[in-house]
Amino acid sequence: MIMHKKTTLAACAAATFLLVACGGGGSGTAPTPTPTPAPLSTTALQGLWQSTATGTSTTAAIVLPDGRMWQAITDTSKSPTVTRLVKATFSGQSGSYTGTAKRYVMDDSGVAATSATVSATLVEKTSLSDTVTATGATDTYSLAYLGRYDTPAALTDFAGSWTATLGAGLVTWDISGTGGLTGSWIGGCTYSGQLSLRAERKAVVETAITETCGSAVRLLQGVGALTADKSHFTVFMTSSDEASASVLSLGH
Repeated sequence: MIMHKKTTLAACAAATFLLVACGGGGSGTAPTPTPTPAPLSTTALQGLWQSTATGTSTTAAIVLPDGRMWQAITDTSKSPTVTRLVKATFSGQSGSYTGTAKRYVMDDSGVAATSATVSATLVEKTSLSDTVTATGATDTYSLAYLGRYDTPAALTDFAGSWTATLGAGLVTWDISGTGGLTGSWIGGCTYSGQLSLRAERKAVVETAITETCGSAVRLLQGVGALTADKSHFTVFMTSSDEASASVLSLGH
């Protein structure tokens, strides 16, 4: 089972169309309506984002045009390292972005999921600062835009055999030139699935993978992208019920 470290997402209004005022008529001057702020588009948030590798934690994020974000935070101050995955959905109003999220802490004890809130400020295609609040703690992360996001992904770039260390053994995925995926883990799990191109044709692909470990079957869905040199493939995924999550970096 893919887990980080541990082996194995009104009546009054209707009257307006009839030019009838709710609450009666009259010859007085109608009040000037207060304009409702237009929703702020989340499209500007999209991209591959990564922090500078300083301090005791690094972070990387994939944000889609619809405001969905997957963000992985790796804490290197602990041995072994601890990874947290934040899966959020942003909306925008009055010049700022806010949303709800689930935060998954993945360490030797397993995967623990908690509810979270998120907020973000943005300089489009330059910098992203996001704040995550969960279980009474608030953390802020600063990320820089990676320009390779604007280069469309090609499924043939993902083709080949990929491996990653999980616990005491390797997980292996074999990906075809059309995105079909099969694989196994020495601990007894098998994998099948599909990589798919997204409508906006950027560097990100969709991932849908079925993990079978004995009688336990888990559907994992998320996003992934290649590194600049195409030597590593990173995927951020959650189970279909959002009870668990996986962060995996595979290499050739």
